[in-house]
Amino acid sequence: MLGSVSTLGILGKDLSIIRNGQRLYQDLSYQVSTGKKYRELKDYQANAPRIIDLNQEIEARTAYQQSIDLANLNVEAYNATLDRLVDVAQDLAKAADTIGTSDPNWESDTLTLTDNMMLEVESILNSQIGDRYIYAGSRYGTAPTIDLRTLTVFDNVTPPPGAFLVANPNVPEYDTSFVAPGPTADATAYDLAEVTIDVGLRIQYGVSADNDAFQRLVHGLRVLKSAAQPISGVLTTADRDAYLGIARQQAQLAQDAIRQLQSTNGAVMSKFARTKDLHSEFIGIANLALDGIEVADTASAATKLSALTSQIEVSYATISRKAELSLVNFLR
Repeated sequence: MLGSVSTLGILGKDLSIIRNGQRLYQDLSYQVSTGKKYRELKDYQANAPRIIDLNQEIEARTAYQQSIDLANLNVEAYNATLDRLVDVAQDLAKAADTIGTSDPNWESDTLTLTDNMMLEVESILNSQIGDRYIYAGSRYGTAPTIDLRTLTVFDNVTPPPGAFLVANPNVPEYDTSFVAPGPTADATAYDLAEVTIDVGLRIQYGVSADNDAFQRLVHGLRVLKSAAQPISGVLTTADRDAYLGIARQQAQLAQDAIRQLQSTNGAVMSKFARTKDLHSEFIGIANLALDGIEVADTASAATKLSALTSQIEVSYATISRKAELSLVNFLR
């Protein structure tokens, strides 16, 4: 009887060893299947707070990168469309050259050309990304520019004004918010977008359709169209030559101003790119640090798992035999 009790005690110890082996088996299986050391954060002990901090920082920087990507869609669109507006300004300067004005087709050709340039400028200033008008200030759902061809032409009764630029909050005559006879105020037309791209770093970006550069370009086109009207009592040859001079001047001023907008926009693009790269570098370093804490040696774990599997199988066989012997001793 004492022998049976002793045998049962040994069986109890063997069962305890097997249970411990099963727990280790589960841990090793988890390491092999996931590549991580532990299932629960608490098991990392002193490293747990660092894991939390690193993951929060990675999440925050990833969110900043996403904000940069979204804002950069607009910035890249400005870059492309501003290039086209420079081309229009150059075409305006060429079209306003006095050479060729004696050609009988000059008036009709110039009117057609001017209308086409007006349509292009209107199309560019009404550019959209998704359902947002990118040149509309904070009036995202409203096209900022009317059909420029509907603007009235000038003559010697109502000549081109010397001072035509308007400033925030007043909008120019081609703005959809303008109400004749003006002035009309709409500060939202000048609002620029802002985006936070890092802790304490908020960047303003964007271009308004009412920027002075575009006011000059539209004015130049309008004056060119006025110059292409038939010679009459309200438009003499001298008037035409003067108007063409104004159109050329505004074309050059518009081109210079648009180039400045391109420079400012390019600086924003560079800032976005640099900041995004810095976030990527930090995320890479943080992931390496997390790997050093969390990543298990899967090869070593697999070797241990294989050895442990064999041990458990042997233990089960052994305890089975002992159990049979214990029963025999008990029945004696």
